[in-house]
Amino acid sequence: MWHEDVQKILSDAVLGPECQGAPGHAHGGALFGLLDEAMGGACWMSGHRVMTAHVGIDYRKPVKLGETIQIAAWIERIAGRKVHTHGELRVDGAVVTEAKGLFISSERHAWDFMPPGIDKTSESL
Repeated sequence: MWHEDVQKILSDAVLGPECQGAPGHAHGGALFGLLDEAMGGACWMSGHRVMTAHVGIDYRKPVKLGETIQIAAWIERIAGRKVHTHGELRVDGAVVTEAKGLFISSERHAWDFMPPGIDKTSESL
């Protein structure tokens, strides 16, 4: 969820057995997906129509399935078309996964990339 007052995506997630990697723990790809989506969302909610260029991720602690994960993501800086982001996942206040992202603003509208048949009205984006 976008929080305009702090210019951040802040949300919670709980991963179930469909996201299992090591027995009883979340798969790193699922954690990566949460961060990529949150960092990209922070860009879009700030008015930057971007695509992911690079994400660097640090897995600090394993995440057990069923734990509540606090998600936070924000823009750190903008340089031309490059939007640099930061995201983190926390469990019980401790950072468990952290990422830095580089997103590139498109000169074209997002709907230019959508396949035919997709609703391309601004209300659906």
